[in-house]
Amino acid sequence: MTREGRQEGAVITFRDISEAESTKAALLESEQKFRDLAEKSLVGVYIVQNGLYIYVNPRFASIFGYTSEEIQAQLGPYHLAHHDDLYLVTRNIEKCMSVLAESIDFNFRGIKKDGSLIYVEMLGAITQYDGKPAIIGTLMDVTERTLAEAQLQHQAYHDPLTGLPNRLLGNDRLEHALSKAARLGQRVAVMFLDLDHFKHVNDSLGHSMGDALLVTIADRLSSSVRQADTVARLGGDEFMIILESIDSLEVPVILVKSIQAVLAKPVKVSNQELFVTTSIGISIYPDHGDNADKLIRNADAAMYQAKRKGRSTYAFYTAELTLTSVEWLDLESALRRALVQKELSLEYQPQFDLNTGALVGAEVLLRWNHSERGLISPVKFIPLAEETDLIQKIGDWVLDQVCMQVRVWKQQGYRPPRIAVNVSSVQILRGDLLASVNRSLAENSLAATALELEITENCIMEHTEKSIRILQALRDRGISLAIDDFGTGYSSLAYLKQLPINKLKIDRTLIADANHNRRDEAIAKAVIMLGQLLDLDVVAEGIENEEQHQFVRRSGCGIGQGFLLGRPVPPEILTSLLTFEPNVKE
Repeated sequence: MTREGRQEGAVITFRDISEAESTKAALLESEQKFRDLAEKSLVGVYIVQNGLYIYVNPRFASIFGYTSEEIQAQLGPYHLAHHDDLYLVTRNIEKCMSVLAESIDFNFRGIKKDGSLIYVEMLGAITQYDGKPAIIGTLMDVTERTLAEAQLQHQAYHDPLTGLPNRLLGNDRLEHALSKAARLGQRVAVMFLDLDHFKHVNDSLGHSMGDALLVTIADRLSSSVRQADTVARLGGDEFMIILESIDSLEVPVILVKSIQAVLAKPVKVSNQELFVTTSIGISIYPDHGDNADKLIRNADAAMYQAKRKGRSTYAFYTAELTLTSVEWLDLESALRRALVQKELSLEYQPQFDLNTGALVGAEVLLRWNHSERGLISPVKFIPLAEETDLIQKIGDWVLDQVCMQVRVWKQQGYRPPRIAVNVSSVQILRGDLLASVNRSLAENSLAATALELEITENCIMEHTEKSIRILQALRDRGISLAIDDFGTGYSSLAYLKQLPINKLKIDRTLIADANHNRRDEAIAKAVIMLGQLLDLDVVAEGIENEEQHQFVRRSGCGIGQGFLLGRPVPPEILTSLLTFEPNVKE
């Protein structure tokens, strides 16, 4: 440029921008490749900046039920998370953005566009996007896997039939309850429940009916407890209830009464009504144990005590129950000696025709007069004998003694009535009862009509098929068969017709209060009518006053037995009631 302002030349400079252009092109190409890869990815890809998703690929959007455009710059991680997981999401995002963590990897519950719940896994790392911090990462839908894992977890800790906690989870919850009680100085009650005579349902009606019954029972038990309590199924027909934070022993007692009330209602399964009772044992922390195993074991022992008391009741654990095994060992030794030392004896309780007053039978009752302890109740020593081999020996001894006594009466010129002998379920199922009966009859030259065998209703119901086969063989032999304590078990009319029996004996508990208890009166009358319809003799047990005597007579019962009519007596006293026929022959 001259002084006059004329341009006479130019300076030209050159700058090489090929590297910058190359870098820019490379960035554009890289970004395009990223987008191409992300757009086709099978997992969700995202970029989060300033609390919003500034980029999501189609897979990410589809996981939540949106389009990419509906999410980008509109929604962020907090908008798509379940409200209970907002803290978890916020903590991870903020930690990564503040570089407190190089990466994030966590699961949370997401909410889809339609409001449904999903489970997702989010991975991410800090990066720069348009010169600002951002998080880039992937997201996967793990709903199916999460639910499958939860199902496996549930199956491991829950009973598949009832859905209740199983033994494993029940024990775990008891452990937690005990830890809490120890910290707070509280009490915990453990209740062990066993359904009475449940085996009959499976044996006579089938396992599907039994399963349906268990499901109903589980529902009723669950509805009876407080929200904080646990009902667990331990297996079979056994359940456990854990009562936390009890302030008195009245709490489990109140629950027992509630359970008895709900179970008293009939359960309808496949058009059949079933009535269920349960025996319940109760142990208390810390009174009866300081750990789960001990408390469960002691509640179990108390439950068996409840069964011995007559079922459909409850019992608290007592220290005496732990001595039972020692006492029973001592009692077993004494019972074995009793057979040798002749401490056992028999008494005969007469049975009379309620219309004519004639002696028509007698029931044999076993007595044990211990040399030091005096009279020991059969309620105490018969269960012991049944758990050992002693019941077979005692049963054979009773049969021999009865048959010998009948032979003596005949030799003396008397006409003895049919004598009824009580038979244990163990004798029926484990021994050879028919062989024992045949031997005793043959050794004393007696006909089969001399004997009657009494079997409890529950014995037959608990072992149906095998019991029927054995009873049929006895009936074919000519032995009279009677069901004892009828009216307290599960027998159904359809099933009763299959039993090869001759006689029903109404349980004494139904007679005791029949004049004042409409339910007992109705059952007693129904049993009498049932016997008449099936052409069976019916015996009313436990007649102890004139009011009961008149009731059974009015109701059409043919035979009576009880203290009012005749107490159990030794054979020599029963002799005075027998008809003397010196020329009678077998």
